[in-house]
Amino acid sequence: PDEDAGTEDAGAEDAMAAVDAFVPGEDAGVDDAPVRREPDGSFTIRREDGETFSLCGCSDDPVPLSLGPALYAVVGREAQLFFDNITSKDASAYTWTTLGPAEATTDAARWAWTPSAAGEQPLFVVAWDEGDVPVAVAQSAVTVSAADAGAGTAPTILFLGDSTTNAGVYVRELHARFADDPMDGRSVGTRGTAPDLHEGRSGWRIHDYATDSRGPGANPFFNDGGFDFQHYLDTTGVEAPDFFFVHLGINDVFTVSDAALEDRLAEMFDELDAILGDVQRASPETQLAIGLTIVPCATESGFRESYPDNPEYTRERYKPRIVEWARRVIAHYEGAGVALVPLNAGIDSQLGFPNEPDGAGGLRHTNAVHPNTLGYAQMAESIYAWLKSTAP
Repeated sequence: PDEDAGTEDAGAEDAMAAVDAFVPGEDAGVDDAPVRREPDGSFTIRREDGETFSLCGCSDDPVPLSLGPALYAVVGREAQLFFDNITSKDASAYTWTTLGPAEATTDAARWAWTPSAAGEQPLFVVAWDEGDVPVAVAQSAVTVSAADAGAGTAPTILFLGDSTTNAGVYVRELHARFADDPMDGRSVGTRGTAPDLHEGRSGWRIHDYATDSRGPGANPFFNDGGFDFQHYLDTTGVEAPDFFFVHLGINDVFTVSDAALEDRLAEMFDELDAILGDVQRASPETQLAIGLTIVPCATESGFRESYPDNPEYTRERYKPRIVEWARRVIAHYEGAGVALVPLNAGIDSQLGFPNEPDGAGGLRHTNAVHPNTLGYAQMAESIYAWLKSTAP
């Protein structure tokens, strides 16, 4: 599935009908708030008629969500969360409501906020079914950095990834954001064209980086039977980065059979743990980060265009897999000293992938899993806002 793709697309207007959001203004911990987090970690959700419901905010809910523990924003820049990206279901089948910053907006497709001050605010997201019963809930914290956060600092970051990294577009877009920023973030690596360096390889999986080389090209991290970050540093001349950032998972889960999926997911965690652990041993000062893997385009048309000879490769089959991978990454690494950067939340699966008019007032996607320039820019925005939040 992981081949380089173009970035051109046709414009389209957002015609999503607005839905009512929770009315903020009450603390989410008080008894009559629309959403309340209980001491045991569960959630109590109050409907407008006063009836209350309980959900765990976990995989046992009817519609589990893959919302990470933090969203990131910068003063004066829009942050957004697309609901379809955090559920394995069709988000349009539900009504989505939020409780969070008073100035934020919520419509049928997304939550958006342009903050005016630095700080942190909670955000609760709830999905309601046709019977006006809540079927999903998640909580995150929106961390807002000042526009001048990190002034005078120049953190380095190494991006490890597949073709979405190999394209170099989100790396370029990230550098564009730092071009006029008081913080001077920059990437390092052996691939790409300076300054947009990285370690992305089309078609590669976690398994390929953790075990052996897989064409085209050799694995510079592989040594003595496994991933060896010290070997990489010694043989490439790349200096140990401030941040080691992984965006992988697309190729790992794309083609595996349904019967083998659980074993593959377990293998992915074993190998990703080994990679991150080795980086930490070789360079204890390097901070670890995982970009929650982006979802595919919003329609099946992108899959038919990308995989005309593989009818089994469908969005219906693939999207639940990548959403479940993100949900398990959150559960596995939250609180473990690994930053979870919500790339999955902020990319527009409609307009952020190559598309063209379908002749009936809608869009036809022309690539399944590779974003267009807008989508890559949205990935860069998430990384930029996260990096700003790391400033001392």
